[in-house]
Amino acid sequence: EPSFGGCGFLASAAARLRTLGARNPWRNLYGCDIQKSAFDYLPASLRNDYDQHFLLCDFLALRRPPGWPTQFNAVVGNPPYVSNHNLSITKRKIAHRALGLAKDATTVPLTASLWAYFVVHSIGYLAPGGRLALVLPRSFLDADYAQAIRRYVARNFKRSVVILVQKQLF
Repeated sequence: EPSFGGCGFLASAAARLRTLGARNPWRNLYGCDIQKSAFDYLPASLRNDYDQHFLLCDFLALRRPPGWPTQFNAVVGNPPYVSNHNLSITKRKIAHRALGLAKDATTVPLTASLWAYFVVHSIGYLAPGGRLALVLPRSFLDADYAQAIRRYVARNFKRSVVILVQKQLF
């Protein structure tokens, strides 16, 4: 998970893998977060055995860390919804550098919010046939800059589904 925060998606993924018969589901899970406090939500038992699986770092600056698979079958998460005008110059540069690692050439308009870069960078971590499931803001459908992201998603997946939740959950 690119930005695991309170570990909700990681815990759900571990539970699902257990249901499917995995004896040690955390062995198959990886993630990073820029906030040290996010690590307080990881089960204490993971800290010794799987500390290389969970990194304190900016996902957009992440470049194939040692001990991680080169590709994943799935990427899930809830990327940050920081608007462009609230991004520091440094963060904008990191986000634009992440685009250089994209599977094929893509551009993201300079007005894009941070979640857009997470979408593109996450796709770069997927194995062929891999799945991506992200909680995205309504701007994925409405914002002008999101057109480029939707086209990029369409180029990289045979099928995509958008589930629009009318009720504001967060």
